[in-house]
Amino acid sequence: MKKKTIIYSLILILLITVIFILVGLIKQYEKSGNANVLVIPDDQGLGQQAEALEENQKTSVINFNLIPYPSNYNFAQTYNDCGPFNTAAVVRALTGENVSSADFAKTITHRIKYKWTLPEGLTEQLNLYGVTTETPDLSELSEYEKASYLREQIALQHPVILLIKKENFQHYITLFGFDTAKDEFYIYDSLMARDKDGLTKDENGDLPGNKTITTDKLLKSWSGGGMLGKYTWFAIVSSYK
Repeated sequence: MKKKTIIYSLILILLITVIFILVGLIKQYEKSGNANVLVIPDDQGLGQQAEALEENQKTSVINFNLIPYPSNYNFAQTYNDCGPFNTAAVVRALTGENVSSADFAKTITHRIKYKWTLPEGLTEQLNLYGVTTETPDLSELSEYEKASYLREQIALQHPVILLIKKENFQHYITLFGFDTAKDEFYIYDSLMARDKDGLTKDENGDLPGNKTITTDKLLKSWSGGGMLGKYTWFAIVSSYK
């Protein structure tokens, strides 16, 4: 009987000791303020490193990105046909279909005096070929934000048509790439000097489009764009599924 009593007493003491230890650990844990700290095993740590690397790669994409547009697509426009020549360029880039810029010039709508084309004519023509278009209101953005927005869209492989002021007239161009480190955009300008076979001269070599323009110069020419007292800071963002 005495033996059993001693055993029960030892067990009880042991249980009480364990309880005191647990209570002490809990109090120490709460005081340390590390309730939200999680120690990650090595394999999960490697996973986090991989995620960080992937995020860095995404950032690098925003610093430099190109939409394929070969030099044999750099067609020189006919009189006041920059609108349809740029919609044809976007259709070629997104769908791979080598459409005729001349045919686009014949069929585009929303023409006004002097064969100028209103932006609605461009979006309508793009939509006819299955291209989805957006015309965001960017007027309230800072110039830095405007340039960042253009880069983001190009990085998503969305060509952007801009309505700009070139010399003393309105003109459409298309953005097909950028390099943030060099502070430049790569564009298709259908009014570049003519070369042979109905094409323009190409200053970009292996880069898309036919002309390279600095960010400041692009923003300055874009700020002067507009027709009929509206369409300022106008852009058509195109995508294709």
